[in-house]
Amino acid sequence: MGLQDLPQNLRLLCSYGKSVSEICRRAGLNRQQFNKYLSGDSYPSIQNLRRICEYFGVDEYEILLDQKSFREIVNVRPLRFGTQGDPLYQFVDGVARTAGNVEAMRWLLGYYQVYYRWHLRDDMIQCSLTHFSEQKGIYLSKNIEKIGPPLNDISSMHKCHGWAVSSGDRIFIMEQQFAAKSKLFGTMLYAPQTPNFRYIEGLIIGTVSDAIRQIGCYRIVYEYLGRAPDLRAALKRCGVYEADHEAITPFVREHTLNEMRLGEHVFQPR
Repeated sequence: MGLQDLPQNLRLLCSYGKSVSEICRRAGLNRQQFNKYLSGDSYPSIQNLRRICEYFGVDEYEILLDQKSFREIVNVRPLRFGTQGDPLYQFVDGVARTAGNVEAMRWLLGYYQVYYRWHLRDDMIQCSLTHFSEQKGIYLSKNIEKIGPPLNDISSMHKCHGWAVSSGDRIFIMEQQFAAKSKLFGTMLYAPQTPNFRYIEGLIIGTVSDAIRQIGCYRIVYEYLGRAPDLRAALKRCGVYEADHEAITPFVREHTLNEMRLGEHVFQPR
C-alpha cells in the first residue's frame, strides 16, 4: 500500500465519470492540480485526498491499494459520485447496506399479493400486487393497485415504487405513487422467521382521502407468491373484493380487520 499506485487508481475512478473537468468542478478540486495527480507529477494533500475519496465514495486506505486490489473493489461495489457528503445519502445508505439488512431482505425477494381494507368501505378488501427486487445492494419495491372489481380492464390503475430495509426483525417500506409524487406511504411489517412462509403482517400509514388529505393507518397482509409466479393471473386477482368473497382467505379476512378490541390501547397488527 502506498502512493505509487495512486495515479493509476485515480485514472480508473475518472473513467467512470463524464469528464475530468466535471469531476473537479463537483468535487471542488483545482483542475490543473488534479491533472498532476493523474500523471504522478504531484500527490494530493491529506485534505484533498479526503475530498477525492468522499466524492467517489471510497475509503482513503482503498485508493492507496495496489492497482489489482483496487480494481476488484471498484468492480464489485458501484461508485457513488458526490454523495458521501450528503447527510440524507449517508443515513439511507447506512441503513440500506448493513449486513443484517442484506441477509434478511434476500428472503423477501419475489412477488406478493397484498391485502388491506378498502378506505371507503370496511367490508371491502383491496388486493394489489407488489414485487421486491434487488439492485446493487438496494432492495426496491414496485406495487400495482387496481381500483375497481377484479377482471375489469377499465379499472383505475395506480403504481407505486419505493425501497425496503430490514432492521430489528421488522421490514420498513417507503413508497411513492408514480403519478402523484406528493403521495407517500410507509409500511412496517413483521419479518418472516423462516424462508418457508406464506403471510407477512403489518401496518401501513398514508393518505386515505384525496379530497381532504386525511391520514390513515390500517392493517395490511402480504401473501408470498414466489419469485416467478403466473403474473397474468396475479394481476387479474388485483381489485376490490367483498370481504366474504371466496378469493379472500380466512387469514386475510381476519388479519385486515381494523377494529380495536377491548383492552387494546395501541393499533397493531393482529
